[in-house]
Amino acid sequence: MFQVADGGHAEDASLQPLQQKLLEEILRYINSVARCVEKNADKPTGKFWRVLLNKAYDLLDKVNSLLPTDTFITVMKGLMGNRLPSVRRKAMELLNNKLQHRTQWDEQQVTMLLQLIDDLLCIVGKQQEQPEQETAINRQTALYSLKLLCRSLGSGHQGAFSPVLQRAVQLVEEPAGEKNVTGSAMLLIAEAVSTLKALAIPQLPR
Repeated sequence: MFQVADGGHAEDASLQPLQQKLLEEILRYINSVARCVEKNADKPTGKFWRVLLNKAYDLLDKVNSLLPTDTFITVMKGLMGNRLPSVRRKAMELLNNKLQHRTQWDEQQVTMLLQLIDDLLCIVGKQQEQPEQETAINRQTALYSLKLLCRSLGSGHQGAFSPVLQRAVQLVEEPAGEKNVTGSAMLLIAEAVSTLKALAIPQLPR
């Protein structure tokens, strides 16, 4: 792991599937322990489960901190395709934390981050189509990820975010949309319009 933290090694690419698998298993474990915390909230064992959950989150943070940025982005992309909604959500939360606390990216990292747009739009769901087993909170989290990406990268890559604005407008226009998802979409629209400027005009409702 310490070798991974150094970055720049040719073998990093071969380690990425293992790193993704490790994070997947940690997230699955956290999900299981969290359920035990809920079930034992009023029992004498409740404290044990809460401590164990905190330790599991500490482990996740430590493993995450060891990943070089390029590897982190690749692993998060893989986790966003996991079949468990809880794993997808945690991957987006980890990504959001990175986007909030880092403002400088090299060219390769920017390219990798822009490739996440399609994954996030997939989680948000397509027009007139209920996302398969996707919870509202995951859709909100994906919209927030898109908002942060737009803030960080949009001014230099406006074309990449035109479909993002278009999808956000579609969400707001849906008559039976979930209100929290609609609210997140409106915040994304505000960010995208601020970033895209004149390019945003064709995407906005007449």
